[in-house]
Amino acid sequence: MSLNPVTGLLRVDPLSGMPKDHLSDAVAQLNNVLDLFDFDTVTGNQYLPIEAEWRIIHQAVDAYADRPRMLYSACQRTIRRLEVKFANGVCPSPDEDADISDSYETVTRVSVDLLERDSQIKEVVTARAAGKLAKITKDMVEVLQNGALELSQISEGALANELRALQMR
Repeated sequence: MSLNPVTGLLRVDPLSGMPKDHLSDAVAQLNNVLDLFDFDTVTGNQYLPIEAEWRIIHQAVDAYADRPRMLYSACQRTIRRLEVKFANGVCPSPDEDADISDSYETVTRVSVDLLERDSQIKEVVTARAAGKLAKITKDMVEVLQNGALELSQISEGALANELRALQMR
């Protein structure tokens, strides 16, 4: 917490090493996406099935514009939910609709940018991945090794070498 020198009021400062301009850019990109869809005035349109996902982004931008981890979490949640809806044909896919494509790609890009620019997000994502890897069964390891071997056969250079090395482990 710190004292705002302009207002004299206490405020919460973000615990992030991310430069403020990067965070501001991320928020601006998300706000631009929100402007693509007007759920309040258009009824019965093809975008209504994704209204909940845009509310997730809208609420995150409103409440957490200065908290990259919360923005990242909202982006990831939205991406997962949209991918389920795309797979089930609930709404147009990014290949079928320019607005959906633009918004989905923007949310994905912002998510990647936040991950790349905030060390705390990287730390959390790495820890979660390590937890998931610890749960891999021997059968899953075998499937992954076989896949690496097959990929190595259609790869070259450093990629082929790395994939072959996975088979040896």
